[in-house]
Amino acid sequence: MRILFRQSGGLLGTARECDTANLAEPAGREAEELLKRAGIPGSLSQTSSKARDATRYELTITDGNKTTRVVTDDATVPSQLLPLIEFLSGHSRPAPLK
Repeated sequence: MRILFRQSGGLLGTARECDTANLAEPAGREAEELLKRAGIPGSLSQTSSKARDATRYELTITDGNKTTRVVTDDATVPSQLLPLIEFLSGHSRPAPLK
């Protein structure tokens, strides 16, 4: 299983990324366990148009042939997803400029 995480926006607007394929083994397993606990049934896209300065979170989860995409922000993030987002955010690095 692989989780690609991207965090952008917010007051500073600095984009950050994390790819669980690049994490050391204990951290990669922990990310997978947090994902399982979150119980995401499928792709999800929910952001608030009223929260202009909210941080936006994008997760692309690949498990075999199945890809699930989750897009949310500070105002709409499901509470069960917060531990995973906090974990991935803590392991993220500044994204390269494109």
